[in-house]
Amino acid sequence: MLLPTEAESYQRDGYVIPSKFRLADSDLMELREAVNAILVGNPDVILWLTHLFCKLPRTAREVPWHQDGQYWLIWSWATRTVWIAIDKVDRNNGAMRVIPGSQSSREWRHHEEAGGHLTLNQAISNDQLSGKNVRYIELEPGQCSLHDFGIVHGSAANISGRIRAGLAIRYMPATSGLHRDCDLPVAKFDWSTLPIDLVRGENRNPVNDLGIGHDCLDW
Repeated sequence: MLLPTEAESYQRDGYVIPSKFRLADSDLMELREAVNAILVGNPDVILWLTHLFCKLPRTAREVPWHQDGQYWLIWSWATRTVWIAIDKVDRNNGAMRVIPGSQSSREWRHHEEAGGHLTLNQAISNDQLSGKNVRYIELEPGQCSLHDFGIVHGSAANISGRIRAGLAIRYMPATSGLHRDCDLPVAKFDWSTLPIDLVRGENRNPVNDLGIGHDCLDW
């Protein structure tokens, strides 16, 4: 799916917008087939979360600079997120912004950040970002981006008159483990009952309980 130069860019910067991938409007509902195509070549994969993001027009809510690893009980840090744009995403309606290459460092420090306009309560201070290159991930409807577990990212408020919706699909290699019994006060959901699915290959980490949470999904 990725060109060699795009693969190099992903390794260097921690994210990439695949130039050869674009869903037609009629295919936006065919997400499973699209994601499977992206994952070709990795035989042991666990889907552990899907997350619908929706920024309404002219709202003050914003996502502070952070690393996802600050909030997730998954080790090792090998999780990838596929972010599929449902609407046009640009700077005016709160596109994700990233610090290229920041996924290579574990030295980023988070502090508690209060404020009713923030969606997260742990943030990376502005002094650590001084002089850093900031890029915006702007997407057309049906495009996707992939970003790394450790990349420093966030997004500003949606100051436009347009909705910004996107679907995040989060995968981890089956060698990583979801540690449900660890305490993480900043977590935004209940890890103890979170269902996870083996979508390809075999579970390689005994920590992963693939049975939890699925009973509530039987319709």
